[in-house]
Amino acid sequence: MKTTYDYMRKIRNRWNINPATRVHENELRNKKKRRQNEKKMIREGMSDL
Repeated sequence: MKTTYDYMRKIRNRWNINPATRVHENELRNKKKRRQNEKKMIREGMSDL
């Protein structure tokens, strides 16, 4: 299992090589965050019923 630090370092190194990937990385992260938030809302909605 990789730590968050390892991922940060890997991503940062990739950005240093090719800054264009930064946009792609951010889009991926935003999609993941949105999916997580949707799941959380669904879970909270279920508990409210």
